[in-house]
Amino acid sequence: MTTRCRSAAAARFPARAYRLAAGTTMVIPGPAGARDPALVRHFWQIIETYRINIAGNVPTILGALADVPVGESDISTLRVTATGASICPPEIERRYLATWGGACIQQLYGMTELAGAITHDVHGVKPRAESVGTRNPLVELAILEGNKLHTGPWPSPVGELLTRGPQVFAGYVDKKQTDEAFRDGWLRTGDICRIDADGFVYILGRAKDVIIRGGHNIDPRAIEDAALAFPGVALAAAVGRPDTYAGEVPMLFVSAQPGAHIDPNALAAFVQDNILEPPARPRVVSVIAEMPVTPVGKIFKPKLREIAAGEAARELLALEGLSGEVSVDAITDPSRGLYLSVKAPPDKAETAERLLKKFPVKVELRP
Repeated sequence: MTTRCRSAAAARFPARAYRLAAGTTMVIPGPAGARDPALVRHFWQIIETYRINIAGNVPTILGALADVPVGESDISTLRVTATGASICPPEIERRYLATWGGACIQQLYGMTELAGAITHDVHGVKPRAESVGTRNPLVELAILEGNKLHTGPWPSPVGELLTRGPQVFAGYVDKKQTDEAFRDGWLRTGDICRIDADGFVYILGRAKDVIIRGGHNIDPRAIEDAALAFPGVALAAAVGRPDTYAGEVPMLFVSAQPGAHIDPNALAAFVQDNILEPPARPRVVSVIAEMPVTPVGKIFKPKLREIAAGEAARELLALEGLSGEVSVDAITDPSRGLYLSVKAPPDKAETAERLLKKFPVKVELRP
């Protein structure tokens, strides 16, 4: 990637260019990266200024870039857009490609524990829809289904993706966490996956993201993909909302594209009509101003689960006439998971605890 005179827009960013061993240049546009809203607004001008050939962004940022017109920027040098950190929903890919004008998005898959990517779409090989490509050299892959480890030949059943090889880290500081993360020398990724007959890897979701409604296992992606096809939806995320009868039910969160207004009732009807399996139809639809994301731009579902659990708890208390006297907060603790922190007067504490324990969520009374 070569550079030329910087534009006024690009000059706003303290970009630094680093020469790599292969003779290419990496442009890092400021310490905040894609978390800087100004970077998103001026992205195409930065592509033009630095004549960038390969750009990488997580799916949430691709969705934001889809709403930024290219305008007069010359982005003819951009040959490849790579994405990772989470699966890129087809609707976000469609919108981004319509703005960029490229042929496809190239997926890759990796983790911090893997020192980078272990699968990727190979240049010159047509990507397969919703696949994250094939394994990298020296990488071994396996699928854990139930208690059986499948190492090939492929195709594989659906199960948890495991990997081993020189790219895998040695372990965490906490030995207990390390023991839980490995199985017979294989690192457990926590991602549900399948591998097709040609070795293409398909990530179907996080094991902990599966919504279990009265014994029905629900893939949140089916709900999210349906919601993303609704006009004006920018991002969508489905999580389990505690329920006293079914254990949990799907709750859908969406954020809107700039300038768009979303009617929750119309969205709910649209999603209902586009999901064939009745258990997967969301019980609640919530339009939020901003989707919570991690520092790298992935949708942060633990925060959404907190919101869902808090709303469910407060609704249950209101039905019993306790909302004015009992307060409840949903909290996620790294070592304890999600729990409900409840404050109630002494004469209401036992009743509140009994009600909230109908949910499959830990309850803690506070003074």
